[in-house]
Amino acid sequence: MKRQVNACRLLTPGPVSIEASVLEAMTCCPSPADAAFISMMEDVRSRLLRVAGMRPAEYAAVLMAGPCAFALEAALTTLIPEESRVLVVCNGARAEAACRMLARADIAFEKLETGFEQAAGAAEIAMLLDERPDIPHVAVVHVDAGVSFRATSIDAEALGIDVLLSVADCGLKGVSRRNILESSEGRARSVSLDLFEGLRRQEAGIENSLPPQAVSALHAALDALDKEGGSAVRETSCRAAAEKLAAGMIRLGFEPCLEEDARSPHVLSFLHPSDTFSFEHLQCVLRAAGWLIASAAIENRSVVSLSTLSGIDDT
Repeated sequence: MKRQVNACRLLTPGPVSIEASVLEAMTCCPSPADAAFISMMEDVRSRLLRVAGMRPAEYAAVLMAGPCAFALEAALTTLIPEESRVLVVCNGARAEAACRMLARADIAFEKLETGFEQAAGAAEIAMLLDERPDIPHVAVVHVDAGVSFRATSIDAEALGIDVLLSVADCGLKGVSRRNILESSEGRARSVSLDLFEGLRRQEAGIENSLPPQAVSALHAALDALDKEGGSAVRETSCRAAAEKLAAGMIRLGFEPCLEEDARSPHVLSFLHPSDTFSFEHLQCVLRAAGWLIASAAIENRSVVSLSTLSGIDDT
């Protein structure tokens, strides 16, 4: 029986609404040992590198199953050498989680507190690193990366990115410089979250820990991205939708959490307009109009967080 697409669209930061072709792909059940599945997985890994602006000779993609916390912990506990130190730019809950992971793994780290309302400047980070030559690694959480990957143009090599993690609702994926991954053999503090072993299995075509339906769905999502015109086209669409969304929310009395030049085109957060504001009422009104939202909080402040990736038009 063909799966029906939810008539309502999700305005939540994650998960976001999924194209019908991706939902359809989730219904297939290929065998992880089948040659067609192995070829599909290789194609997904190769195309993820292209989306991130990474050359296969310099970078490798590793697919893993699990929630976003798995991505962070796998990278931190596999790729950071012993006796090393990490600077964590703390701008919210994910960065604080990264600090807890480093502490549990007994990896030394320093925190640069910025708060969620202000981005850490590159000059500030560079100055701190100049003062602390004993810190060779920097970890930054881009708060909406769970949904913004494939909707933002990225040139990882030009930006000097060594490791890039992104989370999909059906699993997670990461790309890293090959030399960093290949030098991490035996370093992982976890058997299940060992990125080196994940790379080895996937390049050998013997990966059996990934849900086949998730890989199939990710393959279909990349097809949909190509059909749409690529990351740059999707980013342009999101920026236009974000402008409409911000203007409309401001007219209704909502105050954006961030200044305009610091806002993401993918996820926008607004403070509740008054103490008498009823989030539940707004939720019911939007549900009746075919949109679903969820409650959110940032640093103990109640906010309305909305995503543009499900498509926002004049209706």
